[in-house]
Amino acid sequence: MNTEINRTDAKNAIVARADADPDLDAALQTGQHLQLEVVKENNRHKEQMRGHFAKLFGSDDSVPFYIAATSIFIALAAFVGCLIANFLHSDTTFWGTWAERSISFAATCIAYIFGKASKN
Repeated sequence: MNTEINRTDAKNAIVARADADPDLDAALQTGQHLQLEVVKENNRHKEQMRGHFAKLFGSDDSVPFYIAATSIFIALAAFVGCLIANFLHSDTTFWGTWAERSISFAATCIAYIFGKASKN
């Protein structure tokens, strides 16, 4: 019977946990601090590896979209400029050809954006 009491006491001692363990708390806090430092270092490295366009536009994934969108606006502005020049000058073949090329370029950029979106 004495061994049965010792077994019960031993089981209770194993199951009972101390709420205040300064060594465990210090080790957990040190581990969390080290994990935070690793995350900070990874973020700093990612920030350094970003390109110039990514710094301008926000992330590496959105750079192609913004470049294509900017190219669309430039191509449409060139198209409008070609139309204005076509009405002001007598050489309509030259300006008409460049207007077609700028529209083709804008259409290619639009196709790139929609093609990229359909893959995601």
